[in-house]
Amino acid sequence: MRHGYACRNEYKGLYQSAAALATVIVLQVLVGKGVSGPFFPGVSRRGLAVADTKKFEVALYNSEVRQLVREGERHKNLKDDWADTHYVEIEAVDEKDARAKIESRYPKERGFVINNIARA
Repeated sequence: MRHGYACRNEYKGLYQSAAALATVIVLQVLVGKGVSGPFFPGVSRRGLAVADTKKFEVALYNSEVRQLVREGERHKNLKDDWADTHYVEIEAVDEKDARAKIESRYPKERGFVINNIARA
């Protein structure tokens, strides 16, 4: 009888773990963190259907690097080529979403300036 009780407890723990994982996945999708992988085909990392996103090309440079290059100096963390415009492609729902994604990756506080955002 004791063996059957332990086995039921193991299954109960497994069910609770599966329920907790499902809850975390649902919450991540709802708050926009999303999931991706073989168990969620057709879903982007932010939980949106891949078909709903569009490609955007973002032109940006770093103002700190640009200023230092003008003065003949170097930035301690970034290469000199950041004084010139870089083009980055990004998947986003719209231009506002593209800007938010780029600003999180290339923050204004670190000198990054967005020149342009256009559909690719």
